[in-house]
Amino acid sequence: MPKPRSWPVVIMLAAFLVPITILFHPFWAISDPAQRRTQEMNFYRNVSLVGAALALFALFSVVGPGRFAITGSLLNLR
Repeated sequence: MPKPRSWPVVIMLAAFLVPITILFHPFWAISDPAQRRTQEMNFYRNVSLVGAALALFALFSVVGPGRFAITGSLLNLR
């Protein structure tokens, strides 16, 4: 049975979040303090999600997906 690969999904998630964060949450261009604070909070939330995705990439590249990966048994239902 092939070993499930989780790290490409993690890299795709990080690659998706970087431009989305910059395009959809430009807090530096907003003058209203309440809106600016909200957009800044959302910007930093997405930055933390990118950091978590990269941490998962490091984990999966060192130890593998582990015994809780569902890709192997879920897709092979024979």
